[in-house]
Amino acid sequence: MSNSSKILLVTAAAMLLSACASGDAETTGEAGAIKASLETIENAPLIPAGPGQIMVRVSGEGFEGGPEFTVYMDGAEVGSGVVDWALDTATEGFAVTYDGARIVPFSAGSRKRRNGNLRWKDVSFDVDMPEGGPKVVSVLFSNDKYKEVEDRMFDRNLIVDSISVNGHRIQAEAEGVIFEAMRGTTEPGMEKMLRNGALVFDVQKLLGIAPEETTDAVAEK
Repeated sequence: MSNSSKILLVTAAAMLLSACASGDAETTGEAGAIKASLETIENAPLIPAGPGQIMVRVSGEGFEGGPEFTVYMDGAEVGSGVVDWALDTATEGFAVTYDGARIVPFSAGSRKRRNGNLRWKDVSFDVDMPEGGPKVVSVLFSNDKYKEVEDRMFDRNLIVDSISVNGHRIQAEAEGVIFEAMRGTTEPGMEKMLRNGALVFDVQKLLGIAPEETTDAVAEK
């Protein structure tokens, strides 16, 4: 637990005791809200400051090379890679398509040849972890490519299953994750990135770690 969260915990506990003692309805309602906040903080994962690790579970579909990705922590690049283990859509066909969070094979009538064997790897990057964990981790896909030749289709796509921050996993399609396309659109988080853009993980919110503005607001009451 970060120092700011500890301060919040002590301050909120004192407010809770005071609210319960007063007994009026409005203050009791505030006490309930404070209690819920305390439970969130107590159940939040512990991410201490110091040496840490961000891991990305990644796969892909390739065409004339594998998809490239870059990982950022609070806006600073922490590492990059090429998914050279991606399925080659020119020789192996496509792996799967995605219906929301569910993975299903392409239909029999599709022009894309099917191959259901995605190859996954966990790619780790050592980082200097801030106390309480990073606010945001993003995974950028930057070399999308697509081509059609007669009845054949070829494509390069990055597929991200999840990220982990010091072992705390967040799925790419989890509620609250977003995909920011380079063309300016924003969509809910997804595993299969069909165009250039970034998966954005609001780590502290998704893991239930109290943001600084919440800490300050309660501490000032």
